[in-house]
Amino acid sequence: MKTKFNKHLFQIIFASLFALISIACSDDDRDIELFSMVIASEKLDGIITDACLGNSSAAMVFAAKINGSKDWESFSDDIAGFEYESGFEYTIMVEKETFNDPQMSVQRWEEFTLQEVVSKEKRSSEGLPADFIPDWFENKPKI
Repeated sequence: MKTKFNKHLFQIIFASLFALISIACSDDDRDIELFSMVIASEKLDGIITDACLGNSSAAMVFAAKINGSKDWESFSDDIAGFEYESGFEYTIMVEKETFNDPQMSVQRWEEFTLQEVVSKEKRSSEGLPADFIPDWFENKPKI
């Protein structure tokens, strides 16, 4: 009798642990989006913010038009698999994977992965701003 109880208790504990692990590792903790980007032929001065530390610093960033936008905007994230070469304007397809994990110090983060290089043209991108450094940034270089 005691053996059946222990066996039944073990099965309940094992099933519960399996269910908890399945829920913790489910794809519900991430979102995936595919989008297009035009990457300008040159990088520009911009700022990047460290999500863990909350501080900003100057860096060279991509100038990008996302999903057919007419305006250039700063894009400072790495794109896994993308090898940028100055002097070329790229049209690429990128996968953005957003992760949510309330147990991490940074509870939400994004990772970008190159899916396809649609085009790579030797040219100077037009209509680029001078930089992407906002006036409020205290270390903005004087031009």
